[in-house]
Amino acid sequence: MKKITVKKKKLCKIFCAVITVLLNVYFIYYFLSKPQINDMAVRINYESSAANTIQIFYSTDTEPLFSEDRAVKFEYIQTDVPQELYAELPTELTYLRIDFGDKAGIAVLSEPKLCIGSKSMDMDISGTPVIESFLGSIRNENGRLFITTEDTDPYIVFSAEEMKIPEALEHYSSSRRTENIIFAVLICMAVDLVSVMFILNFDELIGIPLNIFRERKMFANLVKNDFQARFAGSYFGVFWAFVQPLITMALYWFVFQVGLRAGNVSDYPFILFLMSGMIPWLYFSEALSGSTNSLAEYSYLVKKVLFNVEIIPALKTASSLFVHIAFVVFLSVICIVYGFTPSLYWLQLLYYIPCTAFLALGLSYITASCTAFFKDTIQIVNIFLTIGVWITPVMWNPVGTIPEALHTVFRLNPVYYIVDGFRDSMLAKVWFWEKPVWTVGFWLISVTVYIIGVKLFNKLKVHFADVL
Repeated sequence: MKKITVKKKKLCKIFCAVITVLLNVYFIYYFLSKPQINDMAVRINYESSAANTIQIFYSTDTEPLFSEDRAVKFEYIQTDVPQELYAELPTELTYLRIDFGDKAGIAVLSEPKLCIGSKSMDMDISGTPVIESFLGSIRNENGRLFITTEDTDPYIVFSAEEMKIPEALEHYSSSRRTENIIFAVLICMAVDLVSVMFILNFDELIGIPLNIFRERKMFANLVKNDFQARFAGSYFGVFWAFVQPLITMALYWFVFQVGLRAGNVSDYPFILFLMSGMIPWLYFSEALSGSTNSLAEYSYLVKKVLFNVEIIPALKTASSLFVHIAFVVFLSVICIVYGFTPSLYWLQLLYYIPCTAFLALGLSYITASCTAFFKDTIQIVNIFLTIGVWITPVMWNPVGTIPEALHTVFRLNPVYYIVDGFRDSMLAKVWFWEKPVWTVGFWLISVTVYIIGVKLFNKLKVHFADVL
């Protein structure tokens, strides 16, 4: 087949530039049009000498009008022990009412916080309440309200203005607007930088997929032979390719579900949550570990002058797909058994599987290049894969488990994007384009890794025959 023409190269580069411009426009619009305030909540510590049913009412009217459908109920059981009262509220809040129950006692309200988005700020309740009903007395001591209540359904009403909630919302909105502008600039700079790197190294980066396409028959035979060679001479043959992953998943299921008695995760059966994360991880792990030692395994091909050595890590990534696809089918069957009927969202796996292969391929060019000169790279990769199964995370859900800031750090792991994508496709029914920032972030990292891997591999490949 003829080499790609100069005209086609120019068209491809122009296409990349157009996509870059469109991404810049999209993210500028996305961040600047985002609502400044997504949610709001009130958090107050409550302590009383009497066990009671506490209610927090809210009103969005100009007058303090309250109803049961605008209330949050709390059961205060253990007396004289602080309990946190947490109520999600609309940003249009005008009045806040706290009912203290029908038993007389001394109640203490302290450490009032207004939670907006991921931030928490002090809220002022030291001012004079709008309404006091059936209260024996109320006094303020260093920001703590001591309230003596009677047994006739006492309550207290605060004004949003007195609590300075509008000021806090405006301050947060201004701060969030500035953050959104900064995020828009940073992600546009990242997109532009990676795009420029890709365009400048276009010939080198496109060379590998072109070589694989030109020699696709030979590549297909190598992939088939590589898969079969792993089980050559064994009595059960390919059967062993499925035994270890199944035992691994069964072991984790037994430890967490039976031993530690873990319940459902994110409202999904634990076995489905585990399998939908473990299956893409096992493919990524097998593809990367196999590719890392691929040059030494195929050293006889490396030493051939006319052989395109860059095909070798790619064939390992491709040969691992056979088992992966079989497990994806197996996962689909288990989901159906648990009542998750097939839907269009399942087609997203046709997107997430290539995502996994591309990321593993980019990393494999780095690790394979290093392994040729430094054999300990294999052990280092194995250590990182052992740690990675926990920090991806495969067996637990960081949402609601760890602080939001730390969850953002977890999202920097590109494999987490793939694992979460499998769960979105099979269980949660979420499209990948509903997470635009995370999706583009994954591709920025993956393309950068691929660029670094290919350039390193091409620079060192002239020495592979000498060191292997």
